[in-house]
Amino acid sequence: MVYVPAYQNSWQGYLAIRTPPPVGVALPAVRVRSTTPIAVTLGITRTMDDLLDEQLVQPRLSAVLLSGFGLVALLLAAIGLYGIMAAAVSDQTREIGVRMALGATPDRLRRDVLGRALAVAGAGTAVGLACALATSRLITSMLYRVSPTDPIALVGACGILLAVALLAAYIPARRATRIEPALALRAE
Repeated sequence: MVYVPAYQNSWQGYLAIRTPPPVGVALPAVRVRSTTPIAVTLGITRTMDDLLDEQLVQPRLSAVLLSGFGLVALLLAAIGLYGIMAAAVSDQTREIGVRMALGATPDRLRRDVLGRALAVAGAGTAVGLACALATSRLITSMLYRVSPTDPIALVGACGILLAVALLAAYIPARRATRIEPALALRAE
C-alpha cells in the first residue's frame, strides 16, 4: 500500500511489486485506487530484469571485448610459441639425429622438446603473473564479484596458458621424434 497526501496535486514514483508468477500474469491484477478525485494511472511498467539490463549494457560490453581480446592474445601466443618451437627443432636437426643414433628414445626427445616449451611458457607466465599483480588496482572497477588477485582466476589463467603452450609445442615435439638419424647427420 502507498499513502499519498490528499492535497498533493501529483505524485510520481516507482512502485515495485514482487510476484511469484510471471509479470505478464500478475500485471493485469494490479489495481491503483485513489481516495481523492485525482486520477491515478500506471505509467511505464517494466520488469526488474529490463531495468538491470539497461544498467549492465556497458559492463557486459566491456567484458565481451576484454574476453575477445584475451582470446586473440592467447591465439597469438600459441602461434608464436609454435613458430619458436618449430624453428628450434629444425635448427637442432643434427643434434636430434645424433641423439637418436646414440640411442635416445622418441619419448625422451618428445619430453625434451616439451620441457623446453614449458620452460619458455613458464617464464612468460611468471612475468605475466607479476605484471598482473602489479597492475591489479587498475582493473578493479571493471570486475564484478571477483578480486583482481583472486587465486582461482589467476591459477586458472596460468593453467590455460601453460596448456596452450604444451599443445602448441606438441607438433614440433612429434616431428622431432620422426627424424631419421642418417638424414639428419647428412643434412649439413
